[in-house]
Amino acid sequence: GCALLKFNGSELEEVWKNKNLASHFSTPVWIDGFIYGVDGNAGGGSLVCLDVKSGAQKWKGKTGFGSFVVSNEKIIYIAEGGDLIVADASPVGYKEIARAKTGLQAKCWTMPVLSNGKLYCRNDRGSLVCFDLQ
Repeated sequence: GCALLKFNGSELEEVWKNKNLASHFSTPVWIDGFIYGVDGNAGGGSLVCLDVKSGAQKWKGKTGFGSFVVSNEKIIYIAEGGDLIVADASPVGYKEIARAKTGLQAKCWTMPVLSNGKLYCRNDRGSLVCFDLQ
């Protein structure tokens, strides 16, 4: 599950707690009052968006389990099976912009890395692919 805690002096106060996001590998990201994260465990899961104020789920994408990075209000997601997905980082709804095969076999659990216009993705066997996004 997940929770939002607030420091109140020297005490921690629970703002909300629920099971709308159970993050196994990927670290959830907070953007403009919304949390984006991968709900689920290896073998099954989905990208979700939560409202920070209430913890309510705004949407759940059909991505499968994976990991992601955010750049320019876009979520760059590598699904466990090797699909690369680009989606809007928006609370309005899950909007997939693009999806492509990376060619990676085996499990892709490592967060994609974006550097100097290049996107690097790897699998659990150490295979690495690089996409030039410029």
